[in-house]
Amino acid sequence: GLKALQFTYKGTVVSSVTPPSGMTNPGSGGVELKIVIENVETAPATTPTVTLAGAACTVSLPTFSPGTNRLVIMARTPELPVTDVGQVGIAVSGIVSGRDLAFQWSYTAPPAMFFKADSFTIDGDATRTWVS
Repeated sequence: GLKALQFTYKGTVVSSVTPPSGMTNPGSGGVELKIVIENVETAPATTPTVTLAGAACTVSLPTFSPGTNRLVIMARTPELPVTDVGQVGIAVSGIVSGRDLAFQWSYTAPPAMFFKADSFTIDGDATRTWVS
C-alpha cells in the first residue's frame, strides 16, 4: 500500500537570541547579542543588518557553518529610551531576499536610581542640602 510522508518546512528562521533579555538603556553601552539563524542556504554576500525596536545594532562578521546550515551573528544593541522597556522586536535583513527575519527580545528596566544625599560633596561643599 501507499505510505504517507509528513514533514514540516521550517524555512530560514532565527532560532535563538542570547541573552534572552537585558538592559540597553542610555549609559549601558548596549548588550552583546548572539543571534543564531537556522536553515541558511549559503553565507550572506554582505554583512546582515540587525535592528532592535527599529534602531540599528552594530554587527560583527557573521559565522556560517555549511555543515549545519547555521549562521551566527554577533550584534551590539543600541541604547534605547527607557520608555521602550518590555518586548521589542529584532529584525535581521540580508539573509533571505525580500524579507526580514523577526524575533522578540525582552528589554529589561534598569534599577531605580538611588543615592544617599549625605554621602557626597559638590565643589567641596558638604554642608548644603543638595537633594530634598
